[in-house]
Amino acid sequence: MGLVTKTYISKSNTIIKGNMANTGLNPVLELNYGKDLTRALIYFDHTKLQTLVEDKTYPDISKLKHILKMTNTSSIVNKENNQPCMTSTLDGLKDRATSFDLIFFLINKEWDEGKGFDYIMDMYNGSHAAYSTDGSNWYYNKTYFKWDEEGVYMTRTLSWEMDKATNKNGNLSDIIFAIQHFDFGNENIEVDITPIVNMFITGELENYGIGIAFSPAFEETETERSQYVGFFSQHTHTFFEPYIETTYDETIEDDRLHFYLDKDNKLYFYSIIGSEYANLDELPECSINGVYYEVKQATKGVYYIDANLSSDEYEDNVMLYDIWSNIKYNGKLFKDVELSFVTSLSENYFSFGLPQNNEREKIVPSLYGINHLEEIHRGNIRKVNVDCRVQYTSSQMYSVEGIEYRIFTKEGLKQYDVVPWQKVERGYNENYFFVNTEDYLPGRYYIDIKVKQNSEIIRHLELLTFDIVEDVTDTFV
Repeated sequence: MGLVTKTYISKSNTIIKGNMANTGLNPVLELNYGKDLTRALIYFDHTKLQTLVEDKTYPDISKLKHILKMTNTSSIVNKENNQPCMTSTLDGLKDRATSFDLIFFLINKEWDEGKGFDYIMDMYNGSHAAYSTDGSNWYYNKTYFKWDEEGVYMTRTLSWEMDKATNKNGNLSDIIFAIQHFDFGNENIEVDITPIVNMFITGELENYGIGIAFSPAFEETETERSQYVGFFSQHTHTFFEPYIETTYDETIEDDRLHFYLDKDNKLYFYSIIGSEYANLDELPECSINGVYYEVKQATKGVYYIDANLSSDEYEDNVMLYDIWSNIKYNGKLFKDVELSFVTSLSENYFSFGLPQNNEREKIVPSLYGINHLEEIHRGNIRKVNVDCRVQYTSSQMYSVEGIEYRIFTKEGLKQYDVVPWQKVERGYNENYFFVNTEDYLPGRYYIDIKVKQNSEIIRHLELLTFDIVEDVTDTFV
Protein backbone atom coordinates (compact mmCIF):
# COMPACT_ATOMS: atom_id res chain seq x y z
CA MET A 1 0.00 0.00 0.00
CA GLY A 2 0.99 3.61 -0.27
CA LEU A 3 0.87 4.00 3.52
CA VAL A 4 4.30 3.40 5.08
CA THR A 5 4.30 3.05 8.85
CA LYS A 6 7.20 4.17 11.00
CA THR A 7 7.69 2.95 14.54
CA TYR A 8 10.27 5.05 16.35
CA ILE A 9 12.57 3.62 18.99
CA SER A 10 11.12 4.51 22.38
CA LYS A 11 14.09 3.68 24.64
CA SER A 12 17.76 2.82 24.24
CA ASN A 13 21.00 2.45 26.15
CA THR A 14 24.68 1.68 25.67
CA ILE A 15 26.02 -0.77 28.26
CA ILE A 16 29.75 -0.92 29.01
CA LYS A 17 31.57 -4.07 30.10
CA GLY A 18 32.86 -3.83 33.65
CA ASN A 19 31.04 -0.55 34.24
CA MET A 20 27.91 0.30 36.20
CA ALA A 21 27.31 3.50 34.23
CA ASN A 22 23.96 4.07 32.56
CA THR A 23 23.88 6.14 29.33
CA GLY A 24 20.20 5.89 28.46
CA LEU A 25 19.83 9.62 27.68
CA ASN A 26 22.90 9.88 25.44
CA PRO A 27 22.09 10.89 21.83
CA VAL A 28 24.60 8.33 20.49
CA LEU A 29 24.67 4.56 20.82
CA GLU A 30 28.37 3.74 20.67
CA LEU A 31 29.56 0.17 20.02
CA ASN A 32 33.15 -0.70 20.93
CA TYR A 33 35.46 -3.67 20.82
CA GLY A 34 39.14 -4.09 21.64
CA LYS A 35 40.27 -2.06 24.63
CA ASP A 36 36.66 -1.40 25.64
CA LEU A 37 33.54 -3.48 24.98
CA THR A 38 30.04 -2.03 24.70
CA ARG A 39 26.65 -3.13 23.41
CA ALA A 40 23.51 -1.22 22.44
CA LEU A 41 19.96 -1.93 23.63
CA ILE A 42 16.90 -0.58 21.80
CA TYR A 43 13.16 -1.03 22.29
CA PHE A 44 10.15 -0.12 20.15
CA ASP A 45 6.45 -0.53 20.91
CA HIS A 46 4.88 -2.85 18.31
CA THR A 47 1.28 -2.37 19.48
CA LYS A 48 0.48 0.19 16.74
CA LEU A 49 1.44 -2.38 14.11
CA GLN A 50 -0.56 -4.99 15.98
CA THR A 51 -3.64 -2.75 15.82
CA LEU A 52 -3.18 -2.21 12.07
CA VAL A 53 -3.11 -5.98 11.57
CA GLU A 54 -6.12 -6.59 13.80
CA ASP A 55 -8.29 -3.93 12.11
CA LYS A 56 -7.37 -5.33 8.65
CA THR A 57 -5.48 -2.26 7.50
CA TYR A 58 -2.79 -4.89 6.98
CA PRO A 59 -4.97 -8.01 6.60
CA ASP A 60 -2.22 -10.44 5.52
CA ILE A 61 0.75 -10.42 7.90
CA SER A 62 2.86 -12.35 5.38
CA LYS A 63 2.87 -9.24 3.15
CA LEU A 64 4.50 -7.08 5.83
CA LYS A 65 8.16 -6.10 5.71
CA HIS A 66 9.95 -4.46 8.64
CA ILE A 67 13.34 -2.76 8.24
CA LEU A 68 15.35 -1.41 11.20
CA LYS A 69 16.97 1.87 10.15
CA MET A 70 19.59 3.67 12.23
CA THR A 71 21.83 6.51 11.03
CA ASN A 72 25.57 6.19 11.48
CA THR A 73 27.03 9.26 13.19
CA SER A 74 29.86 9.06 10.65
CA SER A 75 27.56 9.05 7.61
CA ILE A 76 26.47 12.65 8.09
CA VAL A 77 27.81 14.94 5.39
CA ASN A 78 30.30 17.63 6.39
CA LYS A 79 28.81 20.87 5.06
CA GLU A 80 32.27 22.33 4.35
CA ASN A 81 33.44 19.64 1.91
CA ASN A 82 30.28 17.56 1.36
CA GLN A 83 32.12 14.45 2.58
CA PRO A 84 31.14 11.98 5.34
CA CYS A 85 32.57 12.78 8.76
CA MET A 86 35.16 10.09 9.46
CA THR A 87 37.03 11.49 12.46
CA SER A 88 37.61 9.64 15.73
CA THR A 89 36.43 10.91 19.09
CA LEU A 90 38.02 11.49 22.51
CA ASP A 91 41.22 13.01 21.13
CA GLY A 92 42.13 9.96 19.07
CA LEU A 93 41.75 7.47 21.92
CA LYS A 94 39.42 5.45 19.67
CA ASP A 95 39.62 4.40 16.04
CA ARG A 96 36.73 4.21 13.64
CA ALA A 97 36.07 0.49 13.09
CA THR A 98 36.09 -0.81 9.52
CA SER A 99 35.33 -4.17 7.89
CA PHE A 100 33.22 -5.76 10.61
CA ASP A 101 29.91 -7.50 11.31
CA LEU A 102 27.21 -6.39 13.74
CA ILE A 103 24.81 -8.94 15.20
CA PHE A 104 21.24 -8.29 16.29
CA PHE A 105 19.93 -10.41 19.15
CA LEU A 106 16.81 -10.74 21.26
CA ILE A 107 16.81 -9.28 24.76
CA ASN A 108 15.37 -11.79 27.21
CA LYS A 109 13.74 -9.60 29.89
CA GLU A 110 12.38 -6.14 30.62
CA TRP A 111 14.89 -3.34 31.19
CA ASP A 112 14.81 0.33 32.11
CA GLU A 113 16.38 3.02 29.96
CA GLY A 114 17.71 5.00 32.93
CA LYS A 115 18.64 8.66 33.19
CA GLY A 116 22.41 8.60 32.71
CA PHE A 117 24.26 10.53 30.02
CA ASP A 118 28.04 10.26 30.55
CA TYR A 119 30.17 7.12 30.59
CA ILE A 120 32.42 8.30 33.39
CA MET A 121 32.04 10.57 36.41
CA ASP A 122 33.71 13.94 36.37
CA MET A 123 36.20 13.58 39.20
CA TYR A 124 36.32 17.38 39.66
CA ASN A 125 32.59 17.70 40.13
CA GLY A 126 31.22 16.30 43.35
CA SER A 127 27.60 16.47 42.12
CA HIS A 128 27.53 15.13 38.57
CA ALA A 129 23.91 14.97 37.38
CA ALA A 130 24.87 13.51 33.97
CA TYR A 131 26.30 10.35 35.56
CA SER A 132 23.97 7.64 36.86
CA THR A 133 23.99 3.93 37.61
CA ASP A 134 20.21 3.61 37.86
CA GLY A 135 18.30 1.64 35.26
CA SER A 136 20.06 -0.79 32.92
CA ASN A 137 23.81 -1.28 32.62
CA TRP A 138 26.22 -4.15 31.98
CA TYR A 139 25.19 -5.93 35.18
CA TYR A 140 21.59 -4.85 35.81
CA ASN A 141 18.44 -4.76 33.67
CA LYS A 142 16.75 -2.55 36.30
CA THR A 143 17.99 -0.96 39.49
CA TYR A 144 18.75 -3.83 41.91
CA PHE A 145 17.71 -6.49 39.34
CA LYS A 146 20.45 -8.38 37.49
CA TRP A 147 20.56 -9.78 33.99
CA ASP A 148 20.68 -13.58 33.83
CA GLU A 149 24.15 -13.11 32.34
CA GLU A 150 26.38 -10.04 32.38
CA GLY A 151 25.86 -7.84 29.35
CA VAL A 152 22.47 -9.55 28.70
CA TYR A 153 24.41 -12.52 27.30
CA MET A 154 28.04 -13.51 27.82
CA THR A 155 30.20 -13.49 24.72
CA ARG A 156 30.54 -17.28 24.93
CA THR A 157 26.73 -17.59 24.73
CA LEU A 158 26.64 -15.43 21.62
CA SER A 159 29.59 -17.37 20.16
CA TRP A 160 27.66 -20.60 20.60
CA GLU A 161 24.62 -19.06 18.97
CA MET A 162 26.78 -17.89 16.05
CA ASP A 163 28.05 -21.46 15.66
CA LYS A 164 24.44 -22.64 15.55
CA ALA A 165 23.69 -20.09 12.86
CA THR A 166 26.72 -21.15 10.81
CA ASN A 167 25.68 -24.79 11.00
CA LYS A 168 22.15 -24.08 9.79
CA ASN A 169 23.06 -23.28 6.19
CA GLY A 170 22.42 -19.59 6.64
CA ASN A 171 19.49 -19.79 9.08
CA LEU A 172 20.05 -17.75 12.21
CA SER A 173 19.86 -18.91 15.81
CA ASP A 174 17.14 -18.49 18.42
CA ILE A 175 18.95 -15.49 19.94
CA ILE A 176 20.84 -13.92 17.02
CA PHE A 177 18.30 -13.17 14.29
CA ALA A 178 20.19 -10.84 11.93
CA ILE A 179 23.72 -9.91 10.85
CA GLN A 180 24.87 -6.87 8.86
CA HIS A 181 28.31 -6.41 7.36
CA PHE A 182 30.02 -3.00 7.31
CA ASP A 183 32.77 -2.34 4.80
CA PHE A 184 33.94 1.23 5.50
CA GLY A 185 32.28 1.58 8.89
CA ASN A 186 30.24 4.66 7.99
CA GLU A 187 27.25 2.72 6.63
CA ASN A 188 23.83 3.04 8.23
CA ILE A 189 22.03 0.14 9.85
CA GLU A 190 19.41 -1.13 7.44
CA VAL A 191 18.51 -4.68 8.38
CA ASP A 192 15.43 -6.77 7.67
CA ILE A 193 13.85 -7.87 10.96
CA THR A 194 10.52 -8.97 9.48
CA PRO A 195 10.24 -12.45 11.07
CA ILE A 196 10.96 -11.13 14.57
CA VAL A 197 8.52 -8.19 14.40
CA ASN A 198 5.80 -10.43 12.96
CA MET A 199 6.28 -12.80 15.91
CA PHE A 200 5.97 -9.83 18.27
CA ILE A 201 2.70 -8.92 16.54
CA THR A 202 1.26 -12.45 16.74
CA GLY A 203 2.43 -12.95 20.32
CA GLU A 204 4.75 -15.85 19.47
CA LEU A 205 7.61 -13.86 21.01
CA GLU A 206 7.63 -11.45 23.95
CA ASN A 207 8.99 -8.08 22.92
CA TYR A 208 11.73 -7.00 25.31
CA GLY A 209 13.69 -5.20 22.61
CA ILE A 210 16.78 -5.81 20.50
CA GLY A 211 20.46 -5.90 21.37
CA ILE A 212 23.19 -4.83 18.94
CA ALA A 213 26.84 -5.84 19.27
CA PHE A 214 29.98 -6.59 17.31
CA SER A 215 30.06 -10.25 16.31
CA PRO A 216 31.70 -12.50 18.96
CA ALA A 217 34.93 -12.83 16.97
CA PHE A 218 35.42 -9.06 17.26
CA GLU A 219 34.30 -8.90 20.90
CA GLU A 220 37.01 -11.44 21.78
CA THR A 221 39.70 -9.39 20.00
CA GLU A 222 42.02 -7.17 22.06
CA THR A 223 43.42 -3.95 20.58
CA GLU A 224 45.55 -1.13 21.98
CA ARG A 225 42.82 1.40 21.24
CA SER A 226 39.09 0.82 21.14
CA GLN A 227 37.48 0.31 17.74
CA TYR A 228 34.11 1.99 17.63
CA VAL A 229 31.05 2.80 15.55
CA GLY A 230 28.22 5.11 16.62
CA PHE A 231 24.55 5.46 15.73
CA PHE A 232 22.05 8.14 16.67
CA SER A 233 19.57 7.27 19.41
CA GLN A 234 16.07 8.68 19.79
CA HIS A 235 17.54 11.45 21.96
CA THR A 236 19.32 13.04 19.01
CA HIS A 237 16.66 15.79 18.59
CA THR A 238 17.31 15.67 14.84
CA PHE A 239 15.77 13.95 11.84
CA PHE A 240 18.08 10.97 12.42
CA GLU A 241 16.01 9.20 15.06
CA PRO A 242 16.12 5.40 14.62
CA TYR A 243 12.92 3.65 13.56
CA ILE A 244 11.30 0.54 12.12
CA GLU A 245 10.00 1.10 8.58
CA THR A 246 6.99 -1.11 7.84
CA THR A 247 5.68 -1.55 4.30
CA TYR A 248 2.78 -3.67 3.09
CA ASP A 249 3.08 -5.45 -0.25
CA GLU A 250 -0.38 -4.59 -1.53
CA THR A 251 -1.39 -1.67 -3.70
CA ILE A 252 -4.93 -0.86 -4.79
CA GLU A 253 -5.02 -1.16 -8.59
CA ASP A 254 -8.63 -0.99 -9.69
CA ASP A 255 -9.15 -2.09 -13.33
CA ARG A 256 -12.86 -1.30 -13.47
CA LEU A 257 -12.39 1.51 -16.01
CA HIS A 258 -9.73 -0.38 -17.99
CA PHE A 259 -10.79 -4.04 -18.03
CA TYR A 260 -8.84 -5.82 -20.79
CA LEU A 261 -9.80 -9.27 -22.04
CA ASP A 262 -7.18 -12.03 -21.53
CA LYS A 263 -5.50 -9.93 -18.85
CA ASP A 264 -5.44 -10.44 -15.07
CA ASN A 265 -7.71 -7.68 -13.76
CA LYS A 266 -8.77 -6.60 -10.28
CA LEU A 267 -12.28 -5.41 -9.44
CA TYR A 268 -12.75 -3.69 -6.10
CA PHE A 269 -15.65 -3.32 -3.69
CA TYR A 270 -15.54 -0.54 -1.07
CA SER A 271 -17.30 -0.70 2.30
CA ILE A 272 -17.87 2.84 3.62
CA ILE A 273 -19.90 3.51 6.75
CA GLY A 274 -20.62 7.20 7.15
CA SER A 275 -17.42 8.61 5.71
CA GLU A 276 -15.02 5.95 7.02
CA TYR A 277 -13.86 2.68 5.52
CA ALA A 278 -15.13 -0.16 7.71
CA ASN A 279 -14.75 -3.93 7.72
CA LEU A 280 -17.75 -6.12 7.03
CA ASP A 281 -18.60 -8.92 9.46
CA GLU A 282 -17.24 -11.44 6.97
CA LEU A 283 -15.95 -11.57 3.42
CA PRO A 284 -18.63 -10.72 0.84
CA GLU A 285 -19.25 -12.91 -2.20
CA CYS A 286 -18.89 -11.90 -5.85
CA SER A 287 -20.11 -13.41 -9.12
CA ILE A 288 -19.88 -12.50 -12.81
CA ASN A 289 -22.38 -14.20 -15.13
CA GLY A 290 -23.15 -16.74 -12.42
CA VAL A 291 -19.47 -17.64 -11.83
CA TYR A 292 -18.25 -16.99 -8.28
CA TYR A 293 -14.75 -15.61 -7.68
CA GLU A 294 -12.59 -15.75 -4.57
CA VAL A 295 -12.94 -12.50 -2.61
CA LYS A 296 -9.83 -11.12 -0.91
CA GLN A 297 -9.32 -8.16 1.39
CA ALA A 298 -6.88 -5.43 0.31
CA THR A 299 -7.09 -3.28 3.42
CA LYS A 300 -9.63 -2.00 5.91
CA GLY A 301 -13.04 -1.89 4.21
CA VAL A 302 -11.67 -2.69 0.74
CA TYR A 303 -12.26 -6.04 -1.01
CA TYR A 304 -11.43 -7.31 -4.48
CA ILE A 305 -11.50 -10.23 -6.91
CA ASP A 306 -9.02 -11.30 -9.60
CA ALA A 307 -10.78 -11.79 -12.92
CA ASN A 308 -9.40 -12.88 -16.29
CA LEU A 309 -12.02 -13.14 -19.03
CA SER A 310 -11.13 -14.78 -22.33
CA SER A 311 -11.60 -13.04 -25.68
CA ASP A 312 -12.82 -16.42 -26.96
CA GLU A 313 -15.90 -16.06 -24.76
CA TYR A 314 -16.45 -12.29 -24.59
CA GLU A 315 -16.46 -9.52 -27.15
CA ASP A 316 -15.04 -6.03 -26.99
CA ASN A 317 -17.07 -3.15 -25.52
CA VAL A 318 -19.54 -5.38 -23.68
CA MET A 319 -20.92 -4.24 -20.34
CA LEU A 320 -20.78 -6.93 -17.67
CA TYR A 321 -21.95 -6.92 -14.07
CA ASP A 322 -20.17 -8.07 -10.92
CA ILE A 323 -22.73 -8.89 -8.23
CA TRP A 324 -21.59 -8.52 -4.62
CA SER A 325 -23.64 -10.39 -2.03
CA ASN A 326 -23.41 -11.58 1.60
CA ILE A 327 -22.86 -7.98 2.69
CA LYS A 328 -23.10 -8.08 6.47
CA TYR A 329 -22.32 -5.27 8.88
CA ASN A 330 -22.99 -5.33 12.63
CA GLY A 331 -25.11 -8.45 12.19
CA LYS A 332 -27.39 -6.96 9.54
CA LEU A 333 -27.52 -8.46 6.04
CA PHE A 334 -27.77 -5.82 3.32
CA LYS A 335 -29.12 -6.28 -0.21
CA ASP A 336 -26.84 -7.27 -3.06
CA VAL A 337 -24.83 -4.57 -4.86
CA GLU A 338 -24.58 -4.64 -8.65
CA LEU A 339 -21.52 -2.98 -10.20
CA SER A 340 -20.50 -2.86 -13.84
CA PHE A 341 -17.46 -2.74 -16.10
CA VAL A 342 -16.88 -2.70 -19.87
CA THR A 343 -14.56 -5.09 -21.67
CA SER A 344 -11.72 -3.79 -23.83
CA LEU A 345 -9.90 -5.60 -26.63
CA SER A 346 -6.83 -7.48 -25.51
CA GLU A 347 -5.02 -6.03 -28.54
CA ASN A 348 -5.13 -2.67 -26.79
CA TYR A 349 -3.01 -4.14 -23.99
CA PHE A 350 -0.98 -6.94 -25.61
CA SER A 351 1.28 -6.18 -28.56
CA PHE A 352 3.30 -8.95 -30.22
CA GLY A 353 5.48 -8.85 -33.32
CA LEU A 354 6.45 -5.44 -34.62
CA PRO A 355 6.18 -2.33 -32.43
CA GLN A 356 3.11 -0.24 -33.11
CA ASN A 357 2.80 3.49 -33.08
CA ASN A 358 0.19 3.55 -30.33
CA GLU A 359 2.03 5.46 -27.66
CA ARG A 360 -0.18 7.42 -25.33
CA GLU A 361 0.22 11.14 -25.00
CA LYS A 362 2.52 12.18 -22.19
CA ILE A 363 0.92 13.22 -18.96
CA VAL A 364 1.91 15.87 -16.43
CA PRO A 365 1.04 15.17 -12.78
CA SER A 366 -0.03 17.71 -10.21
CA LEU A 367 -0.85 17.19 -6.53
CA TYR A 368 -3.70 18.38 -4.39
CA GLY A 369 -4.90 17.53 -0.89
CA ILE A 370 -2.01 19.40 0.72
CA ASN A 371 -1.34 23.03 -0.14
CA HIS A 372 2.13 24.16 -1.14
CA LEU A 373 4.07 25.25 2.00
CA GLU A 374 1.09 24.30 4.18
CA GLU A 375 1.79 23.83 7.88
CA ILE A 376 0.28 20.54 9.04
CA HIS A 377 -0.03 19.64 12.68
CA ARG A 378 1.63 16.35 13.45
CA GLY A 379 -0.90 13.53 13.77
CA ASN A 380 -3.08 14.38 10.76
CA ILE A 381 -3.63 11.82 8.00
CA ARG A 382 -3.96 13.52 4.61
CA LYS A 383 -5.04 12.09 1.29
CA VAL A 384 -3.00 13.41 -1.64
CA ASN A 385 -4.50 13.04 -5.12
CA VAL A 386 -2.29 12.84 -8.19
CA ASP A 387 -4.11 14.70 -10.95
CA CYS A 388 -2.84 13.44 -14.32
CA ARG A 389 -3.46 15.58 -17.38
CA VAL A 390 -2.35 15.27 -20.99
CA GLN A 391 0.54 17.61 -21.67
CA TYR A 392 -0.49 21.03 -23.04
CA THR A 393 -4.18 20.30 -22.50
CA SER A 394 -6.69 20.61 -19.70
CA SER A 395 -8.20 17.16 -20.24
CA GLN A 396 -7.76 14.80 -17.31
CA MET A 397 -6.74 11.13 -17.57
CA TYR A 398 -8.14 9.12 -14.69
CA SER A 399 -6.61 6.09 -13.04
CA VAL A 400 -3.20 6.16 -14.70
CA GLU A 401 -0.80 3.24 -14.28
CA GLY A 402 2.92 3.47 -13.58
CA ILE A 403 3.03 6.34 -11.07
CA GLU A 404 5.21 6.31 -7.95
CA TYR A 405 5.94 8.87 -5.25
CA ARG A 406 8.51 9.49 -2.57
CA ILE A 407 8.63 11.86 0.40
CA PHE A 408 11.95 13.18 1.64
CA THR A 409 13.59 15.84 3.75
CA LYS A 410 16.91 17.65 3.43
CA GLU A 411 19.91 18.09 5.70
CA GLY A 412 22.37 20.43 4.04
CA LEU A 413 22.97 19.15 0.52
CA LYS A 414 21.83 15.62 1.25
CA GLN A 415 18.32 14.22 0.83
CA TYR A 416 16.90 11.62 3.21
CA ASP A 417 13.94 9.45 2.28
CA VAL A 418 11.02 9.54 4.70
CA VAL A 419 8.92 7.37 2.39
CA PRO A 420 11.02 5.62 -0.29
CA TRP A 421 9.56 5.17 -3.77
CA GLN A 422 6.09 3.62 -3.45
CA LYS A 423 3.34 2.91 -5.95
CA VAL A 424 0.51 5.40 -6.06
CA GLU A 425 -2.86 3.78 -5.38
CA ARG A 426 -5.02 3.47 -8.50
CA GLY A 427 -8.65 3.71 -7.48
CA TYR A 428 -11.86 3.62 -9.48
CA ASN A 429 -11.41 7.11 -10.93
CA GLU A 430 -8.41 8.59 -9.17
CA ASN A 431 -4.76 8.20 -8.29
CA TYR A 432 -3.86 8.90 -4.67
CA PHE A 433 -1.75 8.12 -1.61
CA PHE A 434 -1.97 8.89 2.10
CA VAL A 435 0.43 10.89 4.24
CA ASN A 436 0.32 9.85 7.91
CA THR A 437 1.98 12.79 9.66
CA GLU A 438 1.99 10.97 13.01
CA ASP A 439 5.21 9.33 11.81
CA TYR A 440 6.85 12.61 10.76
CA LEU A 441 9.18 14.69 12.89
CA PRO A 442 8.64 18.47 12.77
CA GLY A 443 10.38 19.94 9.72
CA ARG A 444 10.07 20.56 5.99
CA TYR A 445 9.21 17.77 3.55
CA TYR A 446 9.16 17.40 -0.24
CA ILE A 447 7.30 15.09 -2.64
CA ASP A 448 8.66 13.77 -5.94
CA ILE A 449 6.55 11.96 -8.53
CA LYS A 450 7.89 9.39 -11.00
CA VAL A 451 5.87 8.44 -14.10
CA LYS A 452 6.68 5.38 -16.21
CA GLN A 453 5.11 5.67 -19.63
CA ASN A 454 6.03 4.76 -23.20
CA SER A 455 9.16 2.96 -21.91
CA GLU A 456 10.30 6.23 -20.34
CA ILE A 457 10.73 7.12 -16.69
CA ILE A 458 10.22 10.82 -16.01
CA ARG A 459 10.74 12.31 -12.56
CA HIS A 460 8.87 15.43 -11.51
CA LEU A 461 10.93 16.88 -8.67
CA GLU A 462 9.59 18.67 -5.60
CA LEU A 463 6.04 18.99 -6.87
CA LEU A 464 4.90 19.74 -3.35
CA THR A 465 6.57 21.17 -0.23
CA PHE A 466 4.94 21.16 3.20
CA ASP A 467 5.89 21.61 6.85
CA ILE A 468 5.06 19.44 9.84
CA VAL A 469 4.64 21.38 13.09
CA GLU A 470 4.25 20.05 16.61
CA ASP A 471 1.20 20.99 18.67
CA VAL A 472 2.17 23.33 21.50
CA THR A 473 0.00 23.36 24.61
CA ASP A 474 0.44 26.18 27.09
CA THR A 475 0.14 25.12 30.69
CA PHE A 476 -0.76 27.71 33.29
CA VAL A 477 -0.12 27.03 36.97
